[in-house]
Amino acid sequence: MDLYGPVPVSAKGNSYTFTAVDAFTKFLVAEPIPNKDALTVAEVLFKLVSQYGVCDTLISDRGSEATARAIKEVCRLLEINQQYTPSFTHHCLGLRERTHRTFAERMTPYIQQGKHWEDMVPSILFSLNSTANDSVKYSPFEILYGSRPKFPLSGHVRDLNLASIPKDYHDYLKQFSERLAIIRNEVKGSRTKVANSNDGTR
Repeated sequence: MDLYGPVPVSAKGNSYTFTAVDAFTKFLVAEPIPNKDALTVAEVLFKLVSQYGVCDTLISDRGSEATARAIKEVCRLLEINQQYTPSFTHHCLGLRERTHRTFAERMTPYIQQGKHWEDMVPSILFSLNSTANDSVKYSPFEILYGSRPKFPLSGHVRDLNLASIPKDYHDYLKQFSERLAIIRNEVKGSRTKVANSNDGTR
């Protein structure tokens, strides 16, 4: 697990993002949070356990939020083996660092745009988890769920028809369309890259 931030406080009062990546599937999860207090992190851990089940091992650096008594107690109750890697040996966390770095790169433009950066977290997660891994040629989503995510990748994302829609919804739908375009471009680009890689190895 890792924490991304602090960044400018969002409209919903969040300035950090809790992130964790599964070592086997490479599946990334992220949750915007207001602070990095141990109890806040513990709540996110419990939420993730409720969604995905208990992990065998939780690896992090020795940040205060990870070594706090509350986190230790949560791991003890859930029978999670907690391991630490010193902050000065980040290379030991290879997968985690690469995945989180990519997530941070995707988030940066939206953080710079204003206070609604957290609204983009689900879209960025979907695009990253739907992107095929260079080594195994499958996406984290496919490995976790056993099938490709259903998404309209053929052709262009359709233009919005706002004529019959109340004006109150226009901004939301425009942002929704932009998110669809981001996901589509990321996933389609990844599949093209994998296809070209497969052709080159034949």
